[in-house]
This record gives sequence, structure tokens and C-alpha cells, in this order.
Amino acid sequence: MNDQTKPETNVLVTRIGDQPCTTTLIIAKGVGRPHHGVIQLVRQHQRDFEQFGGVAFEMRPFMTAGGEQKQEYAILNERQATLLLTYMRNSQVVRKFKIALVLAFFAMAEIQRITAADGPALRQCAQCRQEAEQMIWQMQCQLLAQVPLWRKIRAYHQKCLSCQDIATLVKLSPKALRRQMREMSRCGLLWPATERELARMRVAVRHKSVLAMPYGPAARQDAPSPMAALLGR
Repeated sequence: MNDQTKPETNVLVTRIGDQPCTTTLIIAKGVGRPHHGVIQLVRQHQRDFEQFGGVAFEMRPFMTAGGEQKQEYAILNERQATLLLTYMRNSQVVRKFKIALVLAFFAMAEIQRITAADGPALRQCAQCRQEAEQMIWQMQCQLLAQVPLWRKIRAYHQKCLSCQDIATLVKLSPKALRRQMREMSRCGLLWPATERELARMRVAVRHKSVLAMPYGPAARQDAPSPMAALLGR
């Protein structure tokens, strides 16, 4: 079993391939019984379980005071898990776990159904977003080409110079520089360099649109986009 399908006893149902499954480890924990007794039921009635598909047995390592040990468990589909629970005495704990397991299998089936239905639409949305980001990048390139002052401001801003130093270098008053930087931020051409700048941008975006794609595909990969920053993502 690979890393993506290792048993997780805190999750009732997981997906292995395209099939929702649970394990005897999860069931034993849910009904409050020793695992060896639960898997013994599967071994004892294996032919019954195999009427609903093959039963896969796996080994998992676990640490004890004497060193690493291995424990066998069984992977069960929804029908097999239901059958196993019918072989147990219907105590209050078992009844509550049955309800939880049925709901978990139902939720997993709904996720699979929605994913299958919305898959093409999601792919189309991703393609549209990519095309939109490319258009935004082209618009930003045109803006920078037409406004040399913005190219200088952006270059100094990327070097983390203070607003006072940038104003001196581009020969603007601090007030005029802030006005230019606000316009650049709305076009997605400036990163918020400080928390104070980010707060100002968040206030500005409540009333004015902001382009999301900064500096095109060559932007830093480890930094959030301005739109993501503005939305607090």
C-alpha cells in the first residue's frame, strides 16, 4: 500500500482508487472493540465478505516498547463494512457507529458524484482564468511601457526602498508618489511591502477594482498575488 492509502483511524472513509473504503482498524476503534477480534470475524466469514468483492489484507508497522511490530488489517468496501457490523451485537455504541459510517460513505459518494459532474466545468474555469491572467499581464506590460515613471517606481519599490527615498529619486513629493503608487496598486503592479501598505490596499479595494496578476508570469513564485493579499489569502 502506498503513502496515499495508509490506514488513518481518524477518518472513517477514504478513497482507494475510485472506491470508497474503510478498514477493520477504523471499525474496531469506532465500536470500541479490540482489533484482533474484529479482523477474526472477517477471517472467519471471509467467503461471505467476498460475495461483495475481494477482501484485501495489508500490514502496517507500529512501534511498541519492544521495538517495531506489524499488524494485519483488512480493507473493506461499503457493503463489506455493513456486513461486518451486522455480525456484531447491536449495542448503543455499535448503532451510533453504524450511523456515522453510513453518513461517511454517503458523503464520499456525493463528493465523487459532484467531482465527476463538475470536472469539465472546473477545467474550463481554470483555462478561462489562465487566459484572463495572460491578458492582464499583457495590459500591465503595456502600462509599464507607456508610463516610464511607473517602471522606475516599481524598480525602486522592489528593492525595498522607503517611500521617502523613492520620492527623492523620481523627483516627486511624498503625496504625489503615494498617489502614483495607489494607481499602480490598482493595476496590480506593486506588492504591498509592509503591513501598513497592505492595510491601505485593503481599504482601497473595497471601492475600486484591482488587477490580480503582478508583473506577469515572471513574478516571484513564493509571494502571494496582490489579489490574494487583498483578500487575506
